[in-house]
Amino acid sequence: MSDLPHSGYFQENYAVFKRLKIRGPKPSLLFGNSLEFKSKFVLDVFSNWYKHYGKVYGFYEGLRPSLVVSDPELIKQILGNDFSKFQDRTECVPFLYWPDNINVVNATGSQWKRERAVVASSFNATSLPEMVGEVASVADGMTSLLMAHINKPVDIANWCDRYAVDSFARAAFGFPVNSLENEEDLLLRFMRANFQQGDIENALTGLARLFPSLVPILKKFNGDYERLHHQHLSNVQTLIKEFKTQFMMGKLTKKNLMTNLLEAYNVYRDEENNDCKRGLSDEELLSQVHGLIGAGFGQTNNLLAFAVYNIAKYPDVQKNVFQEVDRMVPKEDTMNYDSLGHLEYLDTVLHETLRVFPIAPGVTRVCTESCVINDVTIPKGMVIRLMSSPIYSDPEIYPEPEKFDPERFTASEKAKRHPQTFLGVGYGPRMCLGWRLGMIQCKAAIARLVQNFHIELAQEGPLNTTLRPVLSPKDGVWITLKPR
Repeated sequence: MSDLPHSGYFQENYAVFKRLKIRGPKPSLLFGNSLEFKSKFVLDVFSNWYKHYGKVYGFYEGLRPSLVVSDPELIKQILGNDFSKFQDRTECVPFLYWPDNINVVNATGSQWKRERAVVASSFNATSLPEMVGEVASVADGMTSLLMAHINKPVDIANWCDRYAVDSFARAAFGFPVNSLENEEDLLLRFMRANFQQGDIENALTGLARLFPSLVPILKKFNGDYERLHHQHLSNVQTLIKEFKTQFMMGKLTKKNLMTNLLEAYNVYRDEENNDCKRGLSDEELLSQVHGLIGAGFGQTNNLLAFAVYNIAKYPDVQKNVFQEVDRMVPKEDTMNYDSLGHLEYLDTVLHETLRVFPIAPGVTRVCTESCVINDVTIPKGMVIRLMSSPIYSDPEIYPEPEKFDPERFTASEKAKRHPQTFLGVGYGPRMCLGWRLGMIQCKAAIARLVQNFHIELAQEGPLNTTLRPVLSPKDGVWITLKPR
């Protein structure tokens, strides 16, 4: 290394964790530890490092050092008590286009704090019950369309994609989308392209992550997505214009996320310490709607697909789900917020699915103030990867981790574990804002599926998964639906 140009820089850069007295795998020149992900599945690599180096260790993504934390108490401190020092996070994908850089997902510092207060208040308990009717309507529509596929193998993951997009966009924003009947719908194509950017097999994105300085150049090769982004943004601008006109005329009587965002404001103090109210600017409103309108895609569709897989794989689980649904949400009744909320066994099935298939295997934060937490020194600027997936397969925390057991998530069983041994929907001020609506979407779809069909697997062997950037079925989830 001493014969290479700037070898001192490499030596200094790759000595960060040695100086901090933090263990970790030895990096290779330029690529750090990233080459280990080339021949092995990413989550398997983190699981092996967890076993070898413990709950806190460091590795290098190219030249960038990242601290990995899988210690529940330290996770609690970072996401909770010391959140002010870790409120920023890295970008999910390296290529951002206006106005995505200022939405609540990607904003940082004081801007994120103000926007989060407005958006979080919009996901309130008053409007959620009013959204259930639209979600239920989409669930019924999907069930009707699936009747044409009885006794034939069907990729339910594909249907979950379309259902998640339609149910969220229509319920939360009144957005006119129908990808269940038209798979070429722009919103669905945009969301699939958006998550394709984060696919671990996407060479362009991978290169940009390893070498951030190349992003301006590599972005020029991302034209197909940029065109979809522009088309989708234009549709959202039209939607907002129509809604604002109706809002000003007092014609919007049904509460949803869009009406809440139009009404919401944040209270803050000005330079003279006076209380002031400020809503979202036109640019901020556009960024939030554009970023949130497809929020049903990624986490919700994959959770639903994996849950259906588990329900098909384990007949006893399917029987229990059906009996609970039949009791709490009779087929002839209209689904509502309260009846879906009483599906407690189905709730444990969904949580156990998130453990076995960790859709969000970890969360990323950036340290904004040097600190020492639980004897771990964390310098300003350090990227922190809070990895929960290795915890889920730790037999000391989850006995027989390979076993699918919804009973792990009953109230009595959860009380036996540290709360941060499960981060299915995150934790702290920056946790997933739409998780309640996502659970409603999943419960509504599963309720209608088990009421109308016996669900069986139509594939053999383990289910192949990949990261896009959330955990996703790699080759679909193939099932057979038989009339009940």
